[in-house]
Amino acid sequence: MNPEDYNPNVGSSITFTFNEGLIVNIKPNGDIEQQNLNLMKETKNKSSVIEEENLSVEEDVSRLVTRNGVTVRTMKDDNKIIYFTDGTITKTDHRRGIWRTTNSKGIVRERNLRTQTFTDLRQRLKTVTKVDPETSAVVEIREDGLLKITYADRKTLFVFPDNTYLLITKSGPAEEGSAVTTTLVKKEGFAPVRIISDPVKARANTIIGLGGTDALMGKDNIMERSNGGVISEVLLPDRTIV
Repeated sequence: MNPEDYNPNVGSSITFTFNEGLIVNIKPNGDIEQQNLNLMKETKNKSSVIEEENLSVEEDVSRLVTRNGVTVRTMKDDNKIIYFTDGTITKTDHRRGIWRTTNSKGIVRERNLRTQTFTDLRQRLKTVTKVDPETSAVVEIREDGLLKITYADRKTLFVFPDNTYLLITKSGPAEEGSAVTTTLVKKEGFAPVRIISDPVKARANTIIGLGGTDALMGKDNIMERSNGGVISEVLLPDRTIV
């Protein structure tokens, strides 16, 4: 097959449904989409009309974690909130036709899809930075509620405003482009997703066959290696790893 003809969205998908109301769908390209029906039912049972209206705006209808570690939240009003691995947050407003992005530096840019124009707010969001004297961890709290902790052992933790946890761990060689990057995305009510990217094991346009020399090595999940060196895993409630 010609690599240029490959479509990552075409192929078989796997869906798991659990008693907890959690539905996990693993897409052909390794993206993982989840829904939690029980969380949606809890919102419908709220007695306060005002509280229900506020929750409906920020409630996830579905949550997608891509192979790049990006989290895409689809809300009840069909708007999206996107969390990137550097702390950038993008929110859509279909009614106004606006995409609002706050990058890792706290600069806010609004893009108008109708007029195809964009504007940057003059004042960036404030960030308070503290250093833990015992662990040397750098703690940053941004004005919009984003928490970032940079540890001395090459770990970075992001806690987004809705309490989505994103832990990025680098191991192996410290040289740029050589380290193994493990990205763990966690949110209460959803199955954790782990993305492992190993540039050394990345393979271009090759497939490991059962009788191949590489397959005989049998170490480090060699049969799970992808052409790009990326493996996506979901940690299901029954402790199964897929």
